[in-house]
Amino acid sequence: VNLEGRWQSFEETVAPPGDARAAWRVLRVLGNYLELEGFEFSSCADITNTVRGLHQDGAVQEGPWFVPAGLNGTSTGPVQRIGDVPAYAVDPMVRRAQALQETPDAVAGAIRINSKTAARLGLANCAQAVAVQGEARQSLPLVVDERVADGAALLHSAVPECIGLGPAFGVLTIEMGDG
Repeated sequence: VNLEGRWQSFEETVAPPGDARAAWRVLRVLGNYLELEGFEFSSCADITNTVRGLHQDGAVQEGPWFVPAGLNGTSTGPVQRIGDVPAYAVDPMVRRAQALQETPDAVAGAIRINSKTAARLGLANCAQAVAVQGEARQSLPLVVDERVADGAALLHSAVPECIGLGPAFGVLTIEMGDG
């Protein structure tokens, strides 16, 4: 059942090769061997029909989607690192392609936070900050970027300035730097 409440299904296009079996069949045999309840199905259709029977009314729920106009509140928890890998840093070939590194799409290491997070951390007027992740510390330019979520910091992974900081996603402390 997808997010709209619509049933979706698919059919296998080819038989499994050799002695391979569909995973549900293997689980059925194990369930039967261990004498567990709920493993008596003999086909995918049996499973689908049982699950459909558990659905309250079987009808697709129509109506408007709820989308909040905005998110109120502020983050008081730790800053979370968003450490995506930029397009021109995904592998050694593109990282070493000088022509690609000179394009506007090539990014340099920086700490990017939104203005709310900067104000909360007392970094609203800082040009330089220190990212601390575990035992690693790295001084980087601080960029206020409203595209970054409140309570998060974008520090790209696989760029020379950010290598060694720690996990791409996780808790991060940002301290005031020189400048």
